[in-house]
Amino acid sequence: MYVEVPRILLIDDDRDIHESVTAILHPHGYRVTCCWTGPSGLAELRRARPDLLLLDIMLSSPTEGLDLAREIRGDPEISHTPIVLISAMGRQNHLPGRTELPADEYLEKPLTAERLVGSIERVLRAHGRVKSDQ
Repeated sequence: MYVEVPRILLIDDDRDIHESVTAILHPHGYRVTCCWTGPSGLAELRRARPDLLLLDIMLSSPTEGLDLAREIRGDPEISHTPIVLISAMGRQNHLPGRTELPADEYLEKPLTAERLVGSIERVLRAHGRVKSDQ
């Protein structure tokens, strides 16, 4: 389902990430909602049904975001939500020896505008939420 203004939900406990992601994405036409915790983000995800979820892996525990992504993937009502995991630690630190993720993509911090926007555009395009020629 193509959407005019894609809605992004960011769940991260870092104020600087909230500010930088919002500053990067607004000029590209994205509407960003930020949540600080897994529980508040899950409630917002269920309420607002955003077009994409940006989810930090390390919230109140080192794997809370990863656990939340698995919970989302297991819930038929919200399992279709595109997820981009973000973390300051490399993927090998979270998933040693594993290649599958409960997400569409994984980005390491620090986030650059080019990598963040590129990832979001790829995932949204793959899910039919933006025009394929964008």
